[in-house]
Amino acid sequence: MGLLNYTTRANLVANTPENIADVTDCLDKIRTSVNSVAEEQLEAALATKINAIAESQLGAALATKIAKLRTSTGIARSSSWPSLSGTYIDVPGATASFTLTYPSTVLVTTVFDYNLRPLATGAYNVRGEGALVVDGTPETLTAIGGVDMGMASSANVIDNLRFSATQVHRLSLSAAAHTLKLQVRSIESSGFPNGSSSSAHLMYCVIPDA
Repeated sequence: MGLLNYTTRANLVANTPENIADVTDCLDKIRTSVNSVAEEQLEAALATKINAIAESQLGAALATKIAKLRTSTGIARSSSWPSLSGTYIDVPGATASFTLTYPSTVLVTTVFDYNLRPLATGAYNVRGEGALVVDGTPETLTAIGGVDMGMASSANVIDNLRFSATQVHRLSLSAAAHTLKLQVRSIESSGFPNGSSSSAHLMYCVIPDA
């Protein structure tokens, strides 16, 4: 800011050109000084505002990035095992629901724990098929396991055949609410597995897309 010079009232009485020039010069200097102050204040205010916006945007961007780096996991275990038939039925308890904030890759491991036996004499093929159902739609990849005796047998030849069938699914899910569940059925007409087990479960890991 420049030095402000001024002319006293006593010197302006004569109304001479010199005095008029002094007044004009004084006013110009006042205006320049005021403008200078206004510009400095405006620049400072703008700088403060810009910095605040930048910090806010940076903070929001960092918060979003950190949130996307976080993974989450879950597990749903069967509470009982249903009697199987040729139609898919839900595995009680093996259902998981969650809501995604961001589009994500979801890795799901399914474990179907079978306890099988033929229903009657001559039933020598015993197989079960399990499916992962995503938002009401079964995945095409299913978990099949069982035994083929290759001959007719009595109902007591195969008793309490216990085995597990495991699969891993890679899903791309949107930012929304989702439900995963297990379903199971028998796929053999010659012998339905009618054992029971409560060890079936699904595990999932959510990885937000970058």
